[in-house]
Amino acid sequence: MFEIDFTALDADATLATAASVRVVADRAEVLVLEAAAHWADLHGHLDDPDGRALPGMEELVRLGGESTPEVAEFAPAELGAELAMSDFAARQLVADALDLRHRLPLLWGRVRAGEVKPWIGRKTAEATRDVSPEVVAVVDRRVSRWAHSLSWGRLE
Repeated sequence: MFEIDFTALDADATLATAASVRVVADRAEVLVLEAAAHWADLHGHLDDPDGRALPGMEELVRLGGESTPEVAEFAPAELGAELAMSDFAARQLVADALDLRHRLPLLWGRVRAGEVKPWIGRKTAEATRDVSPEVVAVVDRRVSRWAHSLSWGRLE
């Protein structure tokens, strides 16, 4: 995909290229989060017309925190297979994307704008998953302003 001959670059050009590639990688990670949220939207219902629930049948599950939409339980596995990640990692990806979009909208806006690293958004989503929407709203207001400048150790 990228063909860069680093041996032809001096120190300044190598640093500039690394920084440019980092920006591209961060933007790609945001797009993966957006795709995961949309995948969840597409799988927010079950396709069983008569509504029967038999043992082993797919059910809707809440992957994110309270107030996030439910998702068909097997949907993350299909996404994970396409992204070459485990079912667990795909479930975490979908949960993080839904938590960011629905519970941390200020932080999500800054992540999408490229102002905050995607990993900071994901770690914040994971850390707040089990708290109430009211508490998450406070965290969103307080953390979103400073998330771009704080290390994860400070965020904890």
